[in-house]
Formats: sequence, C-alpha cells, structure tokens
Amino acid sequence: MATHGFAARTLCAALAGVPQRVAFHAFHGMSNCHWALLVERAGGWQIAGWNVQQSAHVMAGAMSR
Repeated sequence: MATHGFAARTLCAALAGVPQRVAFHAFHGMSNCHWALLVERAGGWQIAGWNVQQSAHVMAGAMSR
C-alpha cells in the first residue's frame, strides 16, 4: 500500500494499540520509498520496523541482473 507518513503512522499506531499521542512523538515521518513492518502476534499487531528501507547490498544485487 502506498500512503503518506502521517496516515501510515496513524494506521500503524491504531493497529498496534499505540496511543496516537505516543506515536506522534515516537515515530517521525516516513521517508520516500520507506515502509513500516507490522507483524501479527498472538496478542495483536506489533510494529517490528519503522521507516525501513531496502539495504544497499540487496539493491546492488538487483541492479547487477
């Protein structure tokens, strides 16, 4: 899904049960071509990564093909 940082932060916080005020201070805006990593656990969703990007190593391998 493509979205803007504010919408991503609001949605991810809601899914993970993080209060919006806490999310506003804890998670800065989403950079271009970055994403949030959500993992479903027994107790619900967990934010496992924020503002994640593809590593340069992986990108270099893809570009050499």
